[in-house]
Amino acid sequence: MKHFLKTILTLKVLAALLINLPSFALANEDLTSVSDIDLNRYMGRWFEIARYPHRYQKDCDYSEAHYKLRKDERIDVLNICFKNERIHSSIRGVAKPSNSKSNTKLNIDFGFFRKGKYWIINIDKDYNWVVVSEPKRKSLFIMSRTKHLDQQTLDSILIDLEDKGFDINKLVYDKYEHQKSEDKVKSAMSKKIEEMYNRFDGKNLDILDGFYSNDVHFIDPVADVQGLDELKDYYNKMYQNVENIHFEFKNFIEGKDSIAAEWVMTLTSKKLNSSKPFDVVGSSIFILNEKGEIKYHRDYLDLGEMIYEKIPVVGFVIRSVKKNLE
Repeated sequence: MKHFLKTILTLKVLAALLINLPSFALANEDLTSVSDIDLNRYMGRWFEIARYPHRYQKDCDYSEAHYKLRKDERIDVLNICFKNERIHSSIRGVAKPSNSKSNTKLNIDFGFFRKGKYWIINIDKDYNWVVVSEPKRKSLFIMSRTKHLDQQTLDSILIDLEDKGFDINKLVYDKYEHQKSEDKVKSAMSKKIEEMYNRFDGKNLDILDGFYSNDVHFIDPVADVQGLDELKDYYNKMYQNVENIHFEFKNFIEGKDSIAAEWVMTLTSKKLNSSKPFDVVGSSIFILNEKGEIKYHRDYLDLGEMIYEKIPVVGFVIRSVKKNLE
């Protein structure tokens, strides 16, 4: 009887091993990255869709990665963690190819001995989504150009990951609760405004042609500008110290020839807040001409929150005054 039970137990163990053998074997196979990519197309903003758990992201509702290519082919990396729709933490790093044969295997250095490998193991042909890991499969990130992937695309990615030996049950999915406002139907002009805000970098001034009228009147807490040429000059100067900027639009209110928009600007500047990203809440009013060009644009925002509170001594005084007034 004892011998019989021992035999049954042995068979159960063998069966369990056989069932799990494929994934176990795959997990021990060498992981490969994709072939070379177009780094210029890869740069910009990526939304994290899912990840393997990581202690640095345990408090994040959702995260973003921002990449900017240097002239020496190294990449500036900015990872931002959000909690309750506000910036919770951020970290900067520099990535560079680990060898001259491929630009999809990178070494990334966040400083203070925090280094790692960054391998692009799957990517959409149109650069709409990407999957990143490292040789030992200890980290895994699924990222997209938008906050959501359609289920068919996500399922395809997950099947590929299983084929590569990953445990997809370990994935933690990001929570984009504020997506509700973005799901509302927007007019073509509202979409154009949102796209323009996030494409413009202070250098590609030509994209403002046709977006604004030649006689546009622009007002914000800093300037009152008349004419497109003057506006281009103003934007060019304002963006000189900007390292990264993104606008998250919360709501659009549309009239016959006018649009009002609420937004949160996430800004990283060389001269403010010790080069750490910070949020500024604001709103804008746009009035269109008969061609659909913007002839009047006014931004409303708290200049103290944006600038003065980010200067060490002045910021402390302003924050103290605000606190006493509450």
